[in-house]
Amino acid sequence: MKRFLLLIALFGMLSCSSDSSEIIENEPEINFEVTLTPSAEFALVDMPFTIKVSSNSQIHEIKQIFENGSVSVGGDGESGVIDSQFETLHYQLPNVGLEKMNYVFTDINGKQITKSIDVTVNRGDAVQITGLKINSFYNIHGTYDEQYAENDPERLADIVFAINKAFSWNFANEDRSKGRWFLSEIYPNEEKLEFELRDEELFIAPYANFEVGIGDHDEGGIGSDLARDASGMTVNLYPLQYEKPSEIHIIKEDADVDITIFLEWPE
Repeated sequence: MKRFLLLIALFGMLSCSSDSSEIIENEPEINFEVTLTPSAEFALVDMPFTIKVSSNSQIHEIKQIFENGSVSVGGDGESGVIDSQFETLHYQLPNVGLEKMNYVFTDINGKQITKSIDVTVNRGDAVQITGLKINSFYNIHGTYDEQYAENDPERLADIVFAINKAFSWNFANEDRSKGRWFLSEIYPNEEKLEFELRDEELFIAPYANFEVGIGDHDEGGIGSDLARDASGMTVNLYPLQYEKPSEIHIIKEDADVDITIFLEWPE
């Protein structure tokens, strides 16, 4: 009888051991999550603006997607984790209005998540460029297309102008670089030399500077610099903050350049 009871006890112990092994479950997989926190409710034209990145997993790469490309930073070394400095995205945005920032984040396990944030950019104390008038330039009313006769208007310059200023879309650092900010339409045969720009909403910080370029546009985008070179085509607003002139001139006597820039200062 005792032997029978012992066999039953042993059988019960084995049964319990077998059952306990079957209830072990795998830990649930944790989703990769990223939170974006802007430094302010809105940004101001040309002023530093940041977005803080936080995550529940270590980040390997941050990529910002633009309409015509992307820019990214990634981690290296054994861990592949990005440097902590990249957890703050730096900008100086050049234009008023709504900017939609689109990103792809990748963690060290290869998981990806897409995030976007809408940033409203306001004018603040920025100065508006409301117009531009080309009074003269090198060889004005002269021949730029030699295949046409001297009495043919087709020989005249096909006017195009551009404005450059410093801004930053490279979120990886706080450095700004000067680049193309506004490019006009092409106006054939000097048909137009004065331009209303108010609707273009061209705003620039009152301590900043901008460059103006004027050219003759030919087929394939090749043409002549109507100012002969870029020197002397920069406007520095900083010394003008107290006087607040409504118009200023870019004058290069050696190239017969005279351009009037019309400004509107904030009240």
